[in-house]
Amino acid sequence: MRFNIKRFFLTTVLPTLLTIGLFMLLIFRFIIPYFEQNMLNQKKAMIRELISSGVSIADTFRCQALAGKMSEAAAKAAAILQIRNIRYGTGNKDYCWITDLQPRMIQHPYRPDLNGTDLSGFRDPQGKLLFMEMVRVVEKSGAGYVDYMWQWMDDPSRIVPKISYVREFKPWGWIIGTGIYIEDIREEIAGIKKRLLLVLLLISAVMALLLAFIVRQNLKAEMKRTAAEHDLLESREKYKALVEASTEGTWMILEGATIYANKKLVEILPGINQRAISDDFREIIAADRRDDIQAIGDFSRGTATFLRLETHLLPAGNQATDVMLSISKIVLSDKRGYIVIIKELGRQDERSGAPGRELADIWDIGFFQAAPGKKGRFLDINTAALSILGYSDRAELLEKNIVDLVPDRGEWSNLLRQLDSRGAVSRLPLQVRTREGSLRSILVSARVQRDEQGAVSRTDGILEDVSEQINRQQARLELFSDMQSVLLLLQQPVAQVMREAVVCPADASIQNAAELMSLHRIDALLVRSGAGEPIGIVTDGDLRRRVVGGGIDPQLPVAAIMSSPLKTGSEILPLAWAWIEMKRAGIGHLVVLDAAGKVRGLIGRSDFDCSLFQPRPQAPAEGQGSPLLADLRTQFLKLPELLDVFVRSHARSEWLTGLTTASADQTAEAIAAIAERELGPPPVPFALFVLGSEGRSESTLFTDQDNALVYLDPPAGQAESCRRYFLEFAARMNLMLAQTGYALCPGQVMARNPRWNQPLSSWLHHFNDWILKPDPQNLLESTTFFDRRLVYGDAEPLRQLQEHIRLTLGENPAFFSHLARQCLQYKIPLGLFGKILTDASKAHQRSVNIKNPLRVIVNLVRLYAMAHGVEEVNTGLRLRRLHEQDVFSASFFQDLDYAFDFLICLQFRGQVRSLQAQKPLSHSIVLDELAGSEIATLKTIFSEINSFQSRLKHDFSVAE
Repeated sequence: MRFNIKRFFLTTVLPTLLTIGLFMLLIFRFIIPYFEQNMLNQKKAMIRELISSGVSIADTFRCQALAGKMSEAAAKAAAILQIRNIRYGTGNKDYCWITDLQPRMIQHPYRPDLNGTDLSGFRDPQGKLLFMEMVRVVEKSGAGYVDYMWQWMDDPSRIVPKISYVREFKPWGWIIGTGIYIEDIREEIAGIKKRLLLVLLLISAVMALLLAFIVRQNLKAEMKRTAAEHDLLESREKYKALVEASTEGTWMILEGATIYANKKLVEILPGINQRAISDDFREIIAADRRDDIQAIGDFSRGTATFLRLETHLLPAGNQATDVMLSISKIVLSDKRGYIVIIKELGRQDERSGAPGRELADIWDIGFFQAAPGKKGRFLDINTAALSILGYSDRAELLEKNIVDLVPDRGEWSNLLRQLDSRGAVSRLPLQVRTREGSLRSILVSARVQRDEQGAVSRTDGILEDVSEQINRQQARLELFSDMQSVLLLLQQPVAQVMREAVVCPADASIQNAAELMSLHRIDALLVRSGAGEPIGIVTDGDLRRRVVGGGIDPQLPVAAIMSSPLKTGSEILPLAWAWIEMKRAGIGHLVVLDAAGKVRGLIGRSDFDCSLFQPRPQAPAEGQGSPLLADLRTQFLKLPELLDVFVRSHARSEWLTGLTTASADQTAEAIAAIAERELGPPPVPFALFVLGSEGRSESTLFTDQDNALVYLDPPAGQAESCRRYFLEFAARMNLMLAQTGYALCPGQVMARNPRWNQPLSSWLHHFNDWILKPDPQNLLESTTFFDRRLVYGDAEPLRQLQEHIRLTLGENPAFFSHLARQCLQYKIPLGLFGKILTDASKAHQRSVNIKNPLRVIVNLVRLYAMAHGVEEVNTGLRLRRLHEQDVFSASFFQDLDYAFDFLICLQFRGQVRSLQAQKPLSHSIVLDELAGSEIATLKTIFSEINSFQSRLKHDFSVAE
């Protein structure tokens, strides 16, 4: 066979080259310019929406001022503060500004020199009176776009084109605006063109290889075609042999004539090949089956294409044969006909048993059979129904009557009444009592079965457990009421939540101050002068950083480590204002003053989280643990709905994680107290501590139990009894936590695991192994344990453990390089064109796992914190301390902080949506549910993670 080169070139090569050429022309002449314009339009739409948000902020505070909740000056100041903090875009450096109609600059975050100045004569480098132009636009249309030249972000030496959107806020005579840089779009388009050229070069190389491959394949094609014809002929013969060997008769009829009949059909209908067949098959159907003949005739004349029926055939011997007739209509070469399958029937099998039982077992549905009568004795029940009713032993349940499980006789009577009158019920609500005595909500669907005489023989039914759905619905209803309390709380004066301030003199020693804080179980202490006036504050963070970490002599006066001047606020100001003020100032406590300016008390950030969950469940009397667990379970079920409110109001991540952590901590404390009450006082002091995300106070809705227990080494002869006590304590606590909703850890990192429930000496050995032998397995295992926080018990065992870890890390700095290498294993999910690479699995299509980039940030910040002696465990607090110590620059801190906050908020939003859609919780985010600006931010964060990892590699000398 000869290969035709010319024909191949004209039919394959030339069309391929023309296609690539047209593709390049289309891309560079039409698509890229269109894409560039579309990007500009999208960015213009984005800044328009941002300014709408800014106007909404201003209007919100104006309404509060009109309602008398604050003065107009305070409302304007609060609005200016929030609008000034709006950041977006690359590096989170794009911003909003405010002017009035004069125009005079009210606020500009990067040009504070303009604040308060008259801008009527301000010109850009090309001489344009840009601010006067903005006034003209809003006076004419209320809002619009203005183009001009401006400095590049925070770099005054670089002047570039910019387009801004401005909108008037008439009540206050403001113009609120923001802008985008044209350079951003040009750089993106240049990057796309560069990548496209690279792709086209790759395509050309691949095309050459592909064409060579096609030539080779064409040479083989003819040989394969010949072989295929042979195989087709052979397959036809095999299929014919298979049909001939079938135990069913196969028959093809066209226009009343037999075209094909296999051997079995000829046995059933001898001589059929020579007989004409009418459309109702009367020639082969027994004469007494007139209804069947009529049915086949109707089928032939109707539109249905398939018919199956049982009938009697009358062959030549006049001996009727019972058969199953399956008839399909066909059209072959414009001729109408049928394909008929005839199966001989013997004696029908007797039907017995309960087919519903088998289906129920396959689908894991609760199935039962009950005897007739008012008590409903169980006859049979499958495993799923046993689980729903709280039993494990089938024999035990079969000895019971259904009526014994239904506490409400009215519900039982209603079920019997409907079965008597209708013969069936569908999804009837019923409450049953489980073997343990708890109530469970189920739906019952049942049907009465009758014997040949019409008497009731049994009842078949299925059960559905809907307790979880009903509990969530009840929790949602209770939450609506709770949210009113929360919103009311945030409007209450700080005096309602503040605590009494404990004061010590300025000349008291640091050690005395620490003892005073421990005695009163507080985290902050006011310092007064000799005249009795408060002059500063000392917190537990000051003691950790400056005394323990900084090596300051604890006998020095407490004034040496206090923070001054004090941040104060009036007792009549709302809690919401107190939170904003503490966040703005970057402090954890605010001193509350009365009308005369005297100190009335103190309020801290932790007071907010606890207040949202008040009243806190109280420990029950002995033997009454179940009511408390029910309350804690209800609190757990309320949490997603409460978080949904804050997610939709765009709360920061510290609010969201603060709520989940406060709930988890209160649950753990209450349950640990129950376990200790049941077992009696512990034999030695112990500390129950949480790990991982909960240890960092960053737990989400998809956080399982991660906890451990350390106790002081017991006296001689008591090691075994102490071990048994704390293992039993942990087993009860982990089980009760699971019953309230906090899932058991699949990896068994829990205090009930003997490996993570040890005396102090064993824990010291664990950490020595991890730090001194940093192999991959030890690094993987130890990472979780470097984020730990006390939730119950005595702080002393954990304090000794933490002090040992601090000293050991200081003596082994090489450990940090090994930990840094682990942080570099994450690969950025960005493709060649900057497209986010999504999960390939079927369960998470078009999704990206947010936990992976979050883990990089958490690991990076933890590593720097450990290397620089930062005691804080929370990622946000670690970031701030590293910035305060000049480990992180302002821009690096802002980038990391924004990325972490954005990813956490995305994670919460995705988990709340999954719960509302009754889908399994995960850390994956569906990209189709994100706005365009959010996807752009996600891409920026992924790109920045590469920069974070590059810095890590340099700072800790990690080799390639």
